[in-house]
Amino acid sequence: MQNDFSVGLRRKLMPFSDKLRVDCFKIEGRTKSVYYLSVITRSYRMALDKVQAGEKVPTEVMNEIWAVANRDYITGFLEANPREQGENFEHSHSEHQTHLFCGIVDGFNNMNNRATIKVRNRFEIGDEMELMSPEGTVAFNLAAIYGSDGEPLAIAHGGGQDVEIELPEKKGEYRLLRKKLHSSKTIEGKHD
Repeated sequence: MQNDFSVGLRRKLMPFSDKLRVDCFKIEGRTKSVYYLSVITRSYRMALDKVQAGEKVPTEVMNEIWAVANRDYITGFLEANPREQGENFEHSHSEHQTHLFCGIVDGFNNMNNRATIKVRNRFEIGDEMELMSPEGTVAFNLAAIYGSDGEPLAIAHGGGQDVEIELPEKKGEYRLLRKKLHSSKTIEGKHD
């Protein structure tokens, strides 16, 4: 299904935006997380900008769409009624997810150069992390985690725990934090 959607996005959806003067795309998201919506809208924005400039949509943009948990993508009713192919009932989880949403930057402490993270899913020292913003993504290896009391931690658990970590950039609340998954199977996160 991944290749079908990629073709759909590149060849079926994008050309219509110019020919029909489409003002917006509807992205399903009423039950999705802030992470899902952020990744998908940023990816569509990048893809539309490339198409508008007459350039090819980079593979990185398509990879970004597949980074989030999903049960496959379809072109909807663009060409025909998808009927039984309209939903994936075989798998209740993503088979292609490459990253796991871990938290939201909630502030920055200039005294200790650490960002406060509202933890959504588990991460630990040594994880390959990415700090996401509308402007781009910055990769880094997580070197240390501190509890709200300043004590070092090995693991940050999801479910309401706030922690502090050092980030590669010292700007911007509400940036998103995710970790790279190394398994071919998805890790079902409570909030992704």
